[in-house]
Amino acid sequence: MATTIIGVGQIGSGLARDLVNGGESVVLAARDPSNAQALARELGDRATAAPVREAIAAAGVVVLAIWLDQCRELMPQIADLLADKVIV
Repeated sequence: MATTIIGVGQIGSGLARDLVNGGESVVLAARDPSNAQALARELGDRATAAPVREAIAAAGVVVLAIWLDQCRELMPQIADLLADKVIV
């Protein structure tokens, strides 16, 4: 099962690189989808980009690599998808 990383800034992109280099699959999501798509292309076959809700549905682990204010805004929109997921 893949790890979803929401946010592809310094922390999210660094984590994605480390996971892919370690042989793990990642699904990337970002406010600007083109940023997630660009990083996924850079990382290769183990990385894909998807809208936030699709990315969460595809993963067992969800990493929120976003600012706290963004997290507060996003949580009500995704709370229904988080059951049985590991949230970081």
